[in-house]
Amino acid sequence: MRRQVFGICVVIKPWQDNGRNSVIIEPSAVKYGVGFVDENMTTSNKSLLLILLLLLTQVACEEEHRRPANIYIPDGYIGWLRIEYDVPNTPKLKRDFFGPWEYQRFPPSGLLQTSSELNDGAASANYFYYSGNEEKPLSHDMINGGIISFCVVKPDGSRWDRHFITYFVGPKEDYLKHEHELEQFKKGECRYVISGFEDLPKVGNLSVNAPAM
Repeated sequence: MRRQVFGICVVIKPWQDNGRNSVIIEPSAVKYGVGFVDENMTTSNKSLLLILLLLLTQVACEEEHRRPANIYIPDGYIGWLRIEYDVPNTPKLKRDFFGPWEYQRFPPSGLLQTSSELNDGAASANYFYYSGNEEKPLSHDMINGGIISFCVVKPDGSRWDRHFITYFVGPKEDYLKHEHELEQFKKGECRYVISGFEDLPKVGNLSVNAPAM
């Protein structure tokens, strides 16, 4: 008799091998599986299975959804930031293997490009200003506006093949001066229409009059 343990992102099933209780991991079912325990398994085998389920579930599920992120921004940066995903020949974002966190470290230009994928779903974030090896927390009040590429379409309604997130870092009064650079393209809830990628707000540190990209 098998008993369902809980819904997961991989399938792990008991298997009898010459009288020994074992488990089978089915990679083909990675997105839709359910974990099962054979009630004839010993307590130690059940415990081992549950531990394996927890570890593999965490890794598999986190690949399907956006991870919570620790985001590091150059100290004193004020202006639009943009992270672009699926960019060939660029580094992948650093991630915890067993933990949930993803790490984004923006360069002084304000544009971070990565070959990592932009996954679905909402995710929390912690923000930090950094200078060298020193870091200090950045209040969420300093994060304003912003969109994800899933909400951006071409004039004909088709989606762009470039994936990104962009938002403004800085005091509210500074954001309000630049809010129109994005909001002028808003046509509805989670619907922005741009004719070209160059329509997006230009990234760059306004506090040092750095050239925008």
